[in-house]
Amino acid sequence: KFLTSKIFKHKRYKKSISSPILKISKFSVVISVIVMLIAISTGFGIQNEIKSKFSNLFGDASISKYGSEFFNTSENIDDNKIEIEKIKNLNEYYNVNKVIYSNAIIPNKTSFSPIVLKGVEKSNPIFSDFGIKSDSLKNNQAFISKTLGNLLGVNKGDKIKVFFYHSDKNPIIRSVEILDVYETGIKEFDDKFLLTDIEFLRTVNKWDQNSFGIVEIQFSSFNDEIYNYIDPQYSLTVNKNKFSEIYNWISLFDTNIYIVIVLMILVSGINMITVLLITILDKTNFIGTIKILGADNEMVRKIFIRNSMSLVFNGLIIGNIVGLLVLILQKNYKIVSLDASIYYINYVPIDLNILYILLLNIFIIISCFIFLQIPLRFISKIKPNRALKMN
Repeated sequence: KFLTSKIFKHKRYKKSISSPILKISKFSVVISVIVMLIAISTGFGIQNEIKSKFSNLFGDASISKYGSEFFNTSENIDDNKIEIEKIKNLNEYYNVNKVIYSNAIIPNKTSFSPIVLKGVEKSNPIFSDFGIKSDSLKNNQAFISKTLGNLLGVNKGDKIKVFFYHSDKNPIIRSVEILDVYETGIKEFDDKFLLTDIEFLRTVNKWDQNSFGIVEIQFSSFNDEIYNYIDPQYSLTVNKNKFSEIYNWISLFDTNIYIVIVLMILVSGINMITVLLITILDKTNFIGTIKILGADNEMVRKIFIRNSMSLVFNGLIIGNIVGLLVLILQKNYKIVSLDASIYYINYVPIDLNILYILLLNIFIIISCFIFLQIPLRFISKIKPNRALKMN
């Protein structure tokens, strides 16, 4: 066994069990790795991008009065009932913003279009996140989305009449100047929202300077301690509940990612089993010869498993290089586009998470090693004398 093991380590004997068909498994691993890398990076990328957009537009959670509409704050919140400064001091909450939503209508050529004005403070990250310069925003000015602007035939610098209405009051008419045009890609927002200064809506509602209609909060993780700083007469609504249909749709990407990974592992695994089995049958004479020289079944298995796993590792290296190159190109140059009306974004976003990539590679190695054990069992059934007689 000692002499045999020394001989088998020689390069010629390693090449003797190599087979052109065995390299098919390497190609299969390369393709599988590329597909799985793309599935993980694009799947989580789309999820994170959509969640980030909704977070920037509406926060991750909101504090409002019970029974109030999502986008209509007809009653102001008592500033003393919500301890905003203490909420800001919680590490998990990095943006706490006062907001006012007001329903209104705008006359167009044939009828009236319902809209919503969102009044925010100039420090609100919604401006910087969507490339809007809020420094010059003054009273009676607003930003309009490209979609709504095209619908109403309104451009930058135009003035429009806005009718604010309440159930128990006469309509309030204001002339609003369009300061600039923006586009978020979120159809539900772009179709009917105007962004304006919170002071403008305070004036329209005849509220004092500290009044607001809702508090929108962005957080890294939810902390129950926030309830200690909110009066029981107000409710805290998380975006996952407010936009449940959208978040449920986003969660489907997880399922799609797992399905792709399982399918690719199965395809490459079955391919490797078939290829290695064919290789073993093709090398029956070689197996019989080395068994006569003193090799046992375990030693022969090691020869084939080492050769097969070396091809798997080569396939992993090539697949990772090609896959990461494709993902980096997409991340930097946004080559592949999407329909924003369906996916809320106009390009395929990439999330290069090193931890996920490492775990994927480890999972592939373990899966391939397990799959390779199946055809290796046939080695023990090969008898040296029969193998040589067959040859």
